[in-house]
Amino acid sequence: MTTLYFVSGMFSNYHFWDKYVQFFSDKGYHCKIVDLKENLDLRNTCLLDYINNTKKRITRDDILIGHSMGGLIVQKVAEEIPIKAAVAIAPSPPKGIKAQSFSLFYLGLIFRSIRYMPKIVLKKPFLPSFSYLRLVLLNDIDIEDAKKYYHQLEKQSAIIVYELITSKYEVNEQKIQSPFLFIGRNRDRLVPSKVVEKVAKKHNGDFVLVNGCHFLMDEWQETVQKIYEFIKTYT
Repeated sequence: MTTLYFVSGMFSNYHFWDKYVQFFSDKGYHCKIVDLKENLDLRNTCLLDYINNTKKRITRDDILIGHSMGGLIVQKVAEEIPIKAAVAIAPSPPKGIKAQSFSLFYLGLIFRSIRYMPKIVLKKPFLPSFSYLRLVLLNDIDIEDAKKYYHQLEKQSAIIVYELITSKYEVNEQKIQSPFLFIGRNRDRLVPSKVVEKVAKKHNGDFVLVNGCHFLMDEWQETVQKIYEFIKTYT
């Protein structure tokens, strides 16, 4: 039986998938959210640990749906397991594709990020401030909703933050046999839609652009509909 596995982004709480899971459950799909942090100490956790925690659950009959960091994890799993299909929503780009182009916004982002370098050096798990994530993750969301969502976010491994910032992980698209859908969001400041389109071209995968910022729950209905239109071909 095909299972839809949902893989979360960097600071996300897995409950942000609840509406997606409800949507697909109502259509008769068997759904599970991957517990990336299961049995892990975040002080020593790297992205490969998350990849392995995902990979050990997956069979060839399954479909993976990942957001942000989870979108990169999905690509890495698909290198080794020929899953039925995969979806990457605003995925963290693999090595060779820059997440940001040079701009005043990018310079400001670097400046604001400096305060977190001690935590990265000391490998101390952390959650950035509300003002920082309001800028890159929760932009264009009502301020009260943004605050509510922020308090549901979780600390992340400093090692993983560094790995994603430096684009440590390569993806060999030649090893991937599974059909892929890449979803970009038109108000995404963290992984702009043009970056997502480049990743899609690397994989020769499908690409669609939807409304929303980087945050998974922003205008989620359009995103979930695009996922459904794609995966129903393979189920």
